[in-house]
Parts: sequence; C-alpha cells; structure tokens
Amino acid sequence: MSSTSTAFIAAPEGWASQDRKFNLKKMMALQNDNKLYREIVHTVESNAKVAGLNILKDIWNQDLHELRRVLDKGRAQFPYLTLERFPNDWAQIAILQAYFRNQRNALVRDMFRRMHAISDGSSVA
Repeated sequence: MSSTSTAFIAAPEGWASQDRKFNLKKMMALQNDNKLYREIVHTVESNAKVAGLNILKDIWNQDLHELRRVLDKGRAQFPYLTLERFPNDWAQIAILQAYFRNQRNALVRDMFRRMHAISDGSSVA
C-alpha cells in the first residue's frame, strides 16, 4: 500500500487495552515501509516528551488538552496519520501507550538495579 493512499484502516480488536495482541506496523499497513514507521514512532514519542505528558499515567489519564496537541501535531507532521485513515487517532494512541509502558518498565528496571547495587555495597552509576 502506498503511503499516499488514504484508505481507511480499522482499529484492531483490543487496540485500547494495555495488553494488545497485534503488530502495530502491520495494522498501520506499514510493514513494507520500515523507515516511515520508525519516523512516525520516534516523532510521536518525541512529541509526547516535549509536551510533558506524564509517563507514570496511562493514556486515558493524561491532560486531555496536551494529549490533543500531541495528536494534532503528529497528524500535521505526517499526512499518513489522517483521521480518515486512523479514526480517533488509534495508531498514535497505540504508539503512546507502548511508549508510556516501556518508559515505566525502564524506570522499574533502573530502580531495581540501583537497589541491588546499594544492597551489595557497590556504587550506583
């Protein structure tokens, strides 16, 4: 599928849940355009970070004004992310859910690494 096509892509079953069971790149019809997919993911994550969205909150508990600004900015940066193609911004929301989850997991891993280092008496980097 061409990245200029505006074909409707329905949200996959369970897209809004924390434990999604689908391949986002395939669901976004970008399995043959890894470069565009990675650019979209990186940019949406960066937009969230710059906007100050709270990684400790899930997507549904974010400041709605800031979340809307992040989603609007993503669509402005990537014409592929039209609401006609991805109703309710489901693709960007799925990217943000994964980003928040991954960032929270990294915090927990770092916390346990530091706790382990302290309990061993070694220095914490």
